[in-house]
Amino acid sequence: MSDSRANTVKPEKVQTTYCGIHKVMPIQKSGFRTISSWTKGGIASLSIHFFCTVIVVMFFSTLLNKAYPSNENSLSVAVSPWIPWRIQSDDGSWGGIAIDTLRVITVCTKTDLELLDIKNAKRMRKEWGRRINAESAISPFWRKAEESSSSYTSPLFSTSDIILAKKGVFKNIQSSKDLHGEKVGVTVGYYYPEGFTEAFNAGKIQTSPSNSKNLLPKLLRGRLKAIIINENELQYLLSNNQYDFKYDIDNFEVIYRFETVLLHVRLHRDYQHLIPKFNAVIEQLNSSGIKERIQSKYSSSGKEKEPISLDECPFKPN
Repeated sequence: MSDSRANTVKPEKVQTTYCGIHKVMPIQKSGFRTISSWTKGGIASLSIHFFCTVIVVMFFSTLLNKAYPSNENSLSVAVSPWIPWRIQSDDGSWGGIAIDTLRVITVCTKTDLELLDIKNAKRMRKEWGRRINAESAISPFWRKAEESSSSYTSPLFSTSDIILAKKGVFKNIQSSKDLHGEKVGVTVGYYYPEGFTEAFNAGKIQTSPSNSKNLLPKLLRGRLKAIIINENELQYLLSNNQYDFKYDIDNFEVIYRFETVLLHVRLHRDYQHLIPKFNAVIEQLNSSGIKERIQSKYSSSGKEKEPISLDECPFKPN
């Protein structure tokens, strides 16, 4: 049989694989490839393999970055106004009981701290574990949706919400059911336990949403008969003469008190290695009385007897 048949058979096909994608390519009839075709094919093949390598490296780099944070001692903390725990000044800087305490903790543990103004709760949830890896003054009950990705320090503070109302308007309020059909002022984006949020969502109790700055004035001016407000927030607002209109606080009374909640520093699980260090400082904050001194700055007097530097650790860390 003549060998000339090699030049007359129909083109065959071979399969090539690029990044896991199979493609059928015809073999040239001649059985030989020119230098130009080999060069073009080689360059194309190298380019494709290089592209595949870049994709694979980027993929695994992303996985590694999620599993191992780039800076294990750097926290990006989501902050939003909540007097007196988180207070934003006119110049944009942040203070408050929770923020000042967190600054002391990070200074004593040599942890870098960045505060990110995230007012929208939906945005915070979206950025959790990405741009945001910490929060201050948080109850685990408020973050059940992120329970698996969260770690918490020992409790730092305790607080409670109350329902403040015009005196004599409501009697014997024992649960949310006793306010069905009424209208209550609330803070935008807050969750209220003990059946209140469920009653709001079901329309059984009407709400008048406000930011924390405008909530109390609605009650004091007579626009609402009752509001839900944090007890520490109320004390701060009243003691620091926040309003330029006249009112008599004796005309109002607490008609309901929510259960006390414990407030913690919340960390993303990738930063849970910081929990023991933070807890050691929290223990010293409690035993040294420094935590109480920070709170006194935002108490009735509004002034610290002995200001605490937030740029250096006030005691020797364990």
